[in-house]
Amino acid sequence: MSVQRIGQQALAAWTAMTAHLLLASGKAVLGLLGSSQAMLADAAVSAGKTVRYASMASDVKRSAVHGADPAAEPRNKGRSSSLLSSVVVVVLGLEIVLRAGQSLFGSLPEAPALYIPVILVFSFLLRGFFLLRRRKQASEHRAENAEAMSVWITGIAAVGAVLSYAGGRLDAKPLLYFDSAAAVLCGLLMLRNGYETITSALRSAENADTAVYEHTQELTELVQRIHGVITVDEIEGREAGHYVAVRMKISVNPLITVAEGQDVAKTVKAHIKKRYTHISDVQVQVSPYETGYPYKKSVDSNQDPIPTLLQ
Repeated sequence: MSVQRIGQQALAAWTAMTAHLLLASGKAVLGLLGSSQAMLADAAVSAGKTVRYASMASDVKRSAVHGADPAAEPRNKGRSSSLLSSVVVVVLGLEIVLRAGQSLFGSLPEAPALYIPVILVFSFLLRGFFLLRRRKQASEHRAENAEAMSVWITGIAAVGAVLSYAGGRLDAKPLLYFDSAAAVLCGLLMLRNGYETITSALRSAENADTAVYEHTQELTELVQRIHGVITVDEIEGREAGHYVAVRMKISVNPLITVAEGQDVAKTVKAHIKKRYTHISDVQVQVSPYETGYPYKKSVDSNQDPIPTLLQ
């Protein structure tokens, strides 16, 4: 991975961290001012993402130290970043459950302000749209599953805020409890998500020192459909924290030039990174197809072979 690409990834991670930090702060302030436990739960989700992107930025920085290759850094450091963000999610989820539970079983809650359900509904629709759009372009992945969970949490918070606001407008006291009830459910989902991530990371640490990427067959099928690629001889993918590094060896027409072979490799890289957005580094080794079929039959034996560097 080039230094320029590492710089771009670090900038993207820090930008996302700053954006989610501002979102978390704004939602927390609005939730306190608008008397909404559901908005506070959604703010906790954004706070958890802030820690996640801070961990990603830290992973990128360590990648530069270890030869600018995410797969080369120690595996326990990548797991430590995931564990840190998961522990924060668990702590925030527990705090939300306790705080909303006190409101749920205490005195009659107040109806949230009008802007609370409006913001939550808009946020849910917008994030749901972008999530569906990404899933059409890439296969399902662990990071996307976490994003889907956070979208569902926002949706639950939005439903609770809408019902609670409607209860205040219609003077229906039972509906006022839905805001706190939704916050409790959101907190429980955060606890479950964080617990599953922590246990998965611990099992991975016990079973192996390295994590092998599991979707190499899908990558192979994608690459074999690319024009210019005859076969995929070798492919290996490894996960490093939030990133995936892929190495592969492909065979191309032995009659093409080295420059044309490199163009095929660039096309392979572009297709993989476009469809699998979580793959950060792709290394492609190009070699001539050796068996002769089907290209050898199309060559006249009486003609002098075309001199190329591959030959």
